[in-house]
Amino acid sequence: MARKPSNSKKRGPREAIEPRDLLDRYVALKQFFESDWGRIGAELRKVRSPESVRKVLMSVPNIEWRRPFREQPAACLIAEGNKEVKRSELRQTRRQHKEAEKTESRMWSEHHASYQEARTACAALKSFTDSCESAMTLFPFFWVAVAVAEELHVRDLTAKYAEADKAVKAAQKSKVELKERLTQQEAWYARNELVRFGQNTREEKSALNYARATAGLPEYSWLHSFRKCRALHNESLDPTSFNYQLFEILRRIVQSMRSVNVRKTELRFQKELLKDSCDPMLRAFVSPNWAYMKQAFAQCRGKGIKRADMPYKIMGRYFANMEGSKTPAEAEVAKKNQLLCGM
Repeated sequence: MARKPSNSKKRGPREAIEPRDLLDRYVALKQFFESDWGRIGAELRKVRSPESVRKVLMSVPNIEWRRPFREQPAACLIAEGNKEVKRSELRQTRRQHKEAEKTESRMWSEHHASYQEARTACAALKSFTDSCESAMTLFPFFWVAVAVAEELHVRDLTAKYAEADKAVKAAQKSKVELKERLTQQEAWYARNELVRFGQNTREEKSALNYARATAGLPEYSWLHSFRKCRALHNESLDPTSFNYQLFEILRRIVQSMRSVNVRKTELRFQKELLKDSCDPMLRAFVSPNWAYMKQAFAQCRGKGIKRADMPYKIMGRYFANMEGSKTPAEAEVAKKNQLLCGM
């Protein structure tokens, strides 16, 4: 007799990261990498050690306040931790930490229950002694109070509470120690996964792909994270960073030139931004800071910069010029040299 097909859904292992959470991480990291790709992209693609990953990321001002590193697990990429760890060791520490959390929760429940029992017994004993306060100095009544204390199990209950308090403190200490170890292990593992992604020759080393490889860390490997994120589709993933759009325009111009010429690149870049087809929002974004962009081009002239590095060097200098401290005179010059006033 043919077996009837089951209507129940096939159950597999539960994902370490919920799809909604992974998407949120992906979007936040995509925005971060795109916004700062001109600053960190060239160096990030060259890293060969986990510590180098941290060094590159820490070159971003106030990175600890950026959303992926403030609200999400990507914070492990900039955390302390340079001791090599195997994935099996990381999984074991993660299990131990979860068990420590459960143990602490159980110890707190027992602590609360024993505290209530000891408090009730002590309150009952105090109520008795208060009611017989005038007679307590008489010897027989002292032994009566002792008998009442024994009947209420005051000594046993207070001892039980003391043990529960000791157990809670031990559980807290264990959890803290395991959390510190887990944080350090996740830091090294996540950064090492980005090194492995950089060494992979199949996938393009773009801002988008770095976001894909990073979003699932440290729970997933870079490859599993990459595949999961590549399958995601959401309108919020469309390019929105103006900094990245500037970088891409620069990159296309540099790639199209027969020979690298910083001055010609600057003129073509300016012409591209002033075209009617250029996004007016992008033009409005860069216009107030155009003086710093012109300064970046000037700083890159005569440096013998390779074609592949040119867009990164120009954008890197642009960021540095824009974010650096300025005198009132420099601020006034920048105001007078906006993009639309340069033609």
